[in-house]
Amino acid sequence: MRFRNFAMILLIISPALSGCMDLEKAEKAGQDSDEILTVETEQTQLLLNAQSNGSCTGDENETSNIDGQAHVCRDGELVPFYSNEEAPEEHGPEFIPSCNITASQGTEITLNHQEWPEVTSGAWLEVPGLSTVYYENSTSPSVGWDAVNVNGSPDAEDGEGGTEKVVSPGLDWACGYNYEVKVPVGYDPDVSYPLMMFLHGGVTSAGLEFYFRFLTGNFYMPADDKYIIVQPAKLEVDWDPKKTLDVLEDVKSHMSVNDSRVYLTGLSMGGRGTFIVAAALPDYFAALMPLSPHHDPFPYTELAEDVAHLPIWMSHGDSDNTSSYEMAAEMAGILEVLGAEVQFRTIVGGEHEGWFGIYIDPEAMGWVLSKSRDVI
Repeated sequence: MRFRNFAMILLIISPALSGCMDLEKAEKAGQDSDEILTVETEQTQLLLNAQSNGSCTGDENETSNIDGQAHVCRDGELVPFYSNEEAPEEHGPEFIPSCNITASQGTEITLNHQEWPEVTSGAWLEVPGLSTVYYENSTSPSVGWDAVNVNGSPDAEDGEGGTEKVVSPGLDWACGYNYEVKVPVGYDPDVSYPLMMFLHGGVTSAGLEFYFRFLTGNFYMPADDKYIIVQPAKLEVDWDPKKTLDVLEDVKSHMSVNDSRVYLTGLSMGGRGTFIVAAALPDYFAALMPLSPHHDPFPYTELAEDVAHLPIWMSHGDSDNTSSYEMAAEMAGILEVLGAEVQFRTIVGGEHEGWFGIYIDPEAMGWVLSKSRDVI
């Protein structure tokens, strides 16, 4: 996965690379081979100075990653991005996300406090309400795969010292999901519809919104068995079961959903997210469809026992250099040993792609849509 500080790393190491090239020229000219010529641009020097003396040239409140630890720009200085437990008593303002409503705990449903858009036949609905909700156990993507808690709850009172609270949109990974809903053509509120939730790949969907809407908008849709499509957008590394549950329940509270036919699918990070969410909500879904599930930051094979009771249709290319085909094949094998109803399709020569062809396939999608669960 590529993170925002990758460009900074390249800029920082560029002087060293430049020095190596100058050294080669010097050796050819017969100069002392121990002498290394270094070329430093003004921008690179600024970045080096920022690393060495803790200064920063970025925007106020911008977060950075230095030696695996999150830092934030405050008054021109890079300082550690502390959690509440690690922070000294006096460390300046407290940075909080823009969401200011605290989510409910456990499986208790969090209400959407914003008005829903009108449910129109065949339309895509954009539903932003849950993005105003703060989830205290959210984890930050700013330091790679390491978990860093938000500084503090946005609705907490200021401390005795009157600590200033500063809203930083860069912390909105702690908020609930924005999401979209595709309403079936001919939607009738008096009819209960199946629901298919799609979990996108990557850390975020930024820049890929059109692609994911195009993908889900072309899902195989039987004329006599139309279903609701829901696709949330995350800002974290892994999908959060609690945030996902709140999205599903929000849809159910505004549309007519058949509880016995709720399905979960996703690709890459969304493929592993399919296992993560279903393992945490074992009695919620009728079937799973993880495609090219990603193997990091922890092996999803650990979740096999938690999802083995569910019908699972899996697929992975055996030439995938992004996500591990071997782990997917291992997962399918473990599920079979556990007695799961699992279908595993190997795409021979397939790389990290091929999802469109699966989602428009009547046989693959029909297999998933044929499953239902008992609802008490």
